[in-house]
Amino acid sequence: MNMIKCFHSLYNSRKTPSLLQTLTHPSPLVYNVLRHSIFVRNYRTKEKEKEEEGTTPKFDPKYKSKPRLILVDGSGIAFRNHSRPKEYDDNKPVLSNKFATVGFCKRLLSILREYPTDYCAVALDPKGSTRARKEVYADYKKSRKLKDPLLIQQISKDIPEALRKFGIPLVQCEGHEADDGIATYTKIAVEKGHEVLIFTDDKDFCQLINENVYVIKSDNSVRDIEAVKQEFRISPEQFVDFQTLMGDKIDNIPGAKGIGEVTAANLLLEHGTLSKITE
Repeated sequence: MNMIKCFHSLYNSRKTPSLLQTLTHPSPLVYNVLRHSIFVRNYRTKEKEKEEEGTTPKFDPKYKSKPRLILVDGSGIAFRNHSRPKEYDDNKPVLSNKFATVGFCKRLLSILREYPTDYCAVALDPKGSTRARKEVYADYKKSRKLKDPLLIQQISKDIPEALRKFGIPLVQCEGHEADDGIATYTKIAVEKGHEVLIFTDDKDFCQLINENVYVIKSDNSVRDIEAVKQEFRISPEQFVDFQTLMGDKIDNIPGAKGIGEVTAANLLLEHGTLSKITE
């Protein structure tokens, strides 16, 4: 149980590069593509401020009140956009089959257009990204099918090339998944007083959410502390214990026998932590 709990924690403490040295503003090329500044929404009108005076406004990701870092789960976006049509033909123009790359670029530009930020980076899975996790649990993702070679090419070559042209830093660490890089930079940014927006649909990132960290899904809905409580009935601080109890079939990670999402949440609501459950 302790081994699996350790495995579920995203933060990788072995690699902590300097945030301000590594992450930079998007390059002028991005601004040219967008045709207007990504900071266009970085203010509120006097009327809006007057309307909210004396109230506690709901978090608005399109309003930046402190230094902000945007972290994008590039691998997740690529997977969602990748599809290989039945009529696939190797003789077609190369770009016509690179749905992952095109979809990723469209999403990235949409993010930069809509969400003001000071820093931005994209995380991608490097080759052999599961190595560190398999050292902890050998059967990790054992049931997963092999990736489509076309998708592998886009994640390893095409999307990194697009990021270079956009001037957006790429976060990768040999032997570790994109999740680990995002979690590491999130911790660094929060320690430096930054606000962090993570763009992903992966529920694993719920464990990182706090008053300075928010997850933005592909439909632009926001996962914050209250959203996690409403969706899973537990707090972000309990999320690692929550996953440990119920396991993860997609990644072939076993949980406690007979415990699913409902029971796991009930146990944590009653006892608070996994350690108290097992006492």
